[in-house]
Amino acid sequence: MDDLTILQRLRSNYRAIRAALPWLDAWQPDDVPPPFPEYNPPAPPAARGLRRYHPEDGTLEYAAALAAGKAPLLVKATQVTFPDLEAVMRANPHTDFIYCTGDRKILYDFNTLMLFLQMHPNFYLCAANLCNETPCERIKRRGLLHKLVFGSMAPFWDEDITMSPIILSNLTWEEKCAVAGNNLRRLLGQPPVLPPEVPRDVLPPFFTDAHAHLTRRAECLPFPILDAEWDWPQWRDLMDYLGTRTMFVTPNEANRWPEEASSTIAVPLCEQAGPRLAFFEVFDPRDMEASTRHCEASLPLESCIGIKIHPAAHRTYASDARYAEAFRLAAKYDKPIMSHTWEVSSYNPVQKFSCPHLFEQHLKDFPQVKLVLGHAGGRPSTMPEVAYLCSHYPNVSVDLAGDYFHRGVIQALARNAGTDRMIFASDINWIDPRCTLGMLLQSDLTDNALLDILVNNARRVYGK
Repeated sequence: MDDLTILQRLRSNYRAIRAALPWLDAWQPDDVPPPFPEYNPPAPPAARGLRRYHPEDGTLEYAAALAAGKAPLLVKATQVTFPDLEAVMRANPHTDFIYCTGDRKILYDFNTLMLFLQMHPNFYLCAANLCNETPCERIKRRGLLHKLVFGSMAPFWDEDITMSPIILSNLTWEEKCAVAGNNLRRLLGQPPVLPPEVPRDVLPPFFTDAHAHLTRRAECLPFPILDAEWDWPQWRDLMDYLGTRTMFVTPNEANRWPEEASSTIAVPLCEQAGPRLAFFEVFDPRDMEASTRHCEASLPLESCIGIKIHPAAHRTYASDARYAEAFRLAAKYDKPIMSHTWEVSSYNPVQKFSCPHLFEQHLKDFPQVKLVLGHAGGRPSTMPEVAYLCSHYPNVSVDLAGDYFHRGVIQALARNAGTDRMIFASDINWIDPRCTLGMLLQSDLTDNALLDILVNNARRVYGK
């Protein structure tokens, strides 16, 4: 099968399973406005009879007592601490608690959430924004799938970021139906709904994941991962399962142990993988001599796809003149630069170093160098900057890596940057690729536009 045929079959199968599953949404808070209100399709069916904890209405203890024996209590992640929640759950064993995401990552809390699911019979987890790699499969292996309930946080997050890891999983049909709605129905005292099964179509891997990570030292990341110490056979199996044909990786060790990141981690793995893996060499402006030496050693290699820069991790503004050396090296070896980009963040202040507009002088000075804005600016507030750079500089593209999961972001990027500038990427092992893939498959973009995003644009920009 050619790539377009694979995509069309995947998209058709995805939509058929999505339409058949008995969704019941636990989490559609009415106090979170849509970030792109011009794109606001109907949300999944919302559950009735749930109660939500609002701090302004009293203590969590008071809310739990009111809900006891009546209805599950929704608790928003950013409104409680785990110690306080645990104390109240122990004091109120007859109240069921459903822990729900806010507008920040909950992937960092994966270990704690799994521990709570195991320890507390009255603790349940809403799947909204639970984007760690293969979350449903990992929860199933722990025997806890009956405590995972569907929720979307629509219209803030796109519901397909939560639907897709269920739809594209290897769960049985009964298990998919349970997570999609029947676990919640059980909590509400409703009968399960089990529609006729729509089997998952097993297809060859075909898309390129242009922004990924691998890790040898688990301490590099603030949450549990699957792949520490993995060799190529394990990576190959995961890529095949997820549908990834080619992946461009950066070792997470690069920011802490740069001497070992490429030579002892990335290069050997790419040699095992052949054309399916390539790596980014990292340029750190705080150590110009070492970074130049690393780039000069790596960039001539066929397995080196380009240069990665991370202004936030390096605490160096993207406009800093020292980054000109990275652009000079990229021009010398005719390879792209991919950079982390984000918004100015009130709770993560180092992100101010990586705002998209800070790259403009480098773009003026090195018009021959292709620059990929990793994470496409990261959040909706940077959309004007991204749109400006894409409209003024033909060498600029964006990738879709990370948890930029806001409802309507795919349509907004297509309108403001153009589908010819959008490159599929996931940020695995931080993020499950199926989250962004689901947004794309359910979007109103044409099959040909999706094929450009999933395959062709990476080939054009990276040459692979």
